[in-house]
Amino acid sequence: MRKVRSFPTGTGLFNGLDLLGQQVALPGTSYPVEVWYDAPQPYTPVPPDPFTSALLVAASGAMTAGSALPLISLASAGLSFTTLVDSGATHDFISESLVQRLRLPIRSCPWSSVSLADGGKQAILGQVSLRVSAGSFRAC
Repeated sequence: MRKVRSFPTGTGLFNGLDLLGQQVALPGTSYPVEVWYDAPQPYTPVPPDPFTSALLVAASGAMTAGSALPLISLASAGLSFTTLVDSGATHDFISESLVQRLRLPIRSCPWSSVSLADGGKQAILGQVSLRVSAGSFRAC
């Protein structure tokens, strides 16, 4: 990273718009400002993992989903099940009962628990790999 500009306290950096859409200068900042730049690195494509990773949580963590939640139907190993689409999640989670139904082998996992959106914690029992499909789409 390299510093490309410095502005002292009181420098007017931004413009606003009035009710007629005309630009108006906004007051200067109440603090000094530095602008830093880090050049982008060359893109190196990485092949995807052959399996979709999923962490295993205890069945007690399963919740009944309301109709407002984004749910989709998936299939794996000839079994169909409903899953919650969580685009903000860092990992995918699956119940212990579904792991047993799918007869998935459980591997050890570096985590002992996961933090939930409500601030609670849920124990992690292990990690599994799972291939899923939704209609003609297959995640492998």
